[in-house]
Amino acid sequence: MHWSLRGVVVIALCTAVACSGGGGAAPTTPSAPPQPVPPSGPPQPPTVNINGQWEGTYRHDTASGTMKFYFFDQNGKSSVDGQFDLIGEPEGERVGAIAGTLSGNVLAFSYGYGMNCVRTITGTATFASSGFLSNRLTGTFSGSSTCGDRYTNGRFDLPIQRPTPGPLVDSKWFGQTGTTQTPGIFGSNSSWLWQINQLTPVTDGFTVAGSVTQGAGAPPALVEPHSTGPLSGLLTYVGLIDTNGNGILVHRWRLESFSIALSGRCPSSLSGRTTPPAYFGAQVPQLAVVLNGTTCSQTVSNFTTSLSRQ
Repeated sequence: MHWSLRGVVVIALCTAVACSGGGGAAPTTPSAPPQPVPPSGPPQPPTVNINGQWEGTYRHDTASGTMKFYFFDQNGKSSVDGQFDLIGEPEGERVGAIAGTLSGNVLAFSYGYGMNCVRTITGTATFASSGFLSNRLTGTFSGSSTCGDRYTNGRFDLPIQRPTPGPLVDSKWFGQTGTTQTPGIFGSNSSWLWQINQLTPVTDGFTVAGSVTQGAGAPPALVEPHSTGPLSGLLTYVGLIDTNGNGILVHRWRLESFSIALSGRCPSSLSGRTTPPAYFGAQVPQLAVVLNGTTCSQTVSNFTTSLSRQ
């Protein structure tokens, strides 16, 4: 699915031309957001993945319009940072940085904008449900400005279209782990084939279940299978990423952690993760991973290899 980068581009432009308030020369940088007020009570671990673009409507006593929050790569973090975009204020479009604290599924946030007349906004918001598949952010806010303005009775409702990594189910990934000239973790002339069989939603994304077959051969196929075993891992949503630098945002996923247990001719126990900036996605042709563990032939420490989608 392709998305427009308009909101992100506007944020960059605002830094130079549109972040002042109350007249006067335009500032060259937006004001930093004020520190958020944490949710009441003891902090709780995050129970929701907030990555992505949340877009909907807002209103307060003197204005209403469109509000957007952008959060990227926040997996498992209590400290939140991102960007906001308001369309509807009397002074024009307002964009800048947002900061917050996530406790359970409650977000305490704050942002500020303007240079000559600085606005300071604080609020709290609740994700509609716990878990990765939360699809709505609703909240309240209030604030004031150094020019004497007050913002009261602020409310917003920001839905999000949460993606699912459906195209990854039944996908196959092939990689060569050693050649005749350069033996790898399984010895010379060795390769393996990964298959993703099932994805199950959890708090941080999806658990991954699949299988791995290792043996002799070279792309595009194994000639002689030697060992087989299960693949399990955690797939987390990174967000909408402009991976090609062309202004088109696409959903990207990261295989945050995985483990492989092989039995057969070469018993092996391996764990690993994808190496940034490698992502899973519908249009991602290659996956780079770093491995640790043991195989039938050696101890594996930070071994890097890649697999190509079949």
